[in-house]
Amino acid sequence: MVVKDIKMPEISPQAFRLEKGNVSTLLKGYTALVVALGNAKYDVELISRDKTSSQQETWESSSALHLRETGLKAQGGNIRFLYIPLHLEPE
Repeated sequence: MVVKDIKMPEISPQAFRLEKGNVSTLLKGYTALVVALGNAKYDVELISRDKTSSQQETWESSSALHLRETGLKAQGGNIRFLYIPLHLEPE
């Protein structure tokens, strides 16, 4: 898939640390690629934007997550990751 005319997001790609029990959410109108910065497996919960549903996952550091309308919650411990937001909505 080729994504054309990518608009500069309000935030640039950055490295983050998500503490156990905390939730990282996306800006409305964005999708994000999330890449772990470690060699471990991470127990995470993927939470819908409206917080009415969630899904438990084991995130392997060899995989990237594609998040849209989804929050990421650290279940087991702290997670360091690279967060790459992409703008979705046309202006």
